[in-house]
Amino acid sequence: ILKLIASGAANKQVAYKLQISEKTVRNHISNLYQKLRIYDRAQAVIVAVRGGLVDVTDSTAGAGSPEPPAESNGLASTGSEMPGPGQRTPPRSPSR
Repeated sequence: ILKLIASGAANKQVAYKLQISEKTVRNHISNLYQKLRIYDRAQAVIVAVRGGLVDVTDSTAGAGSPEPPAESNGLASTGSEMPGPGQRTPPRSPSR
């Protein structure tokens, strides 16, 4: 789990790759933090690099992380949905 999160995988990706639940992943990560006396993912990356679990010279680190299947709500996209986080709406033209 430490190697996967240090390579940039999200909890959902770790769960999918290891075929365990996201809750189990969170529990394992919490136990890792406690045992390693760290507080966040950034510190976990440092521990993994120093321990030789992740090669920082590899430019493809994290690129091979599997994506879980996309969840579908059964509705077709109309393209008019509200933008998600980090997305911007185009400016409106002034009304005269």
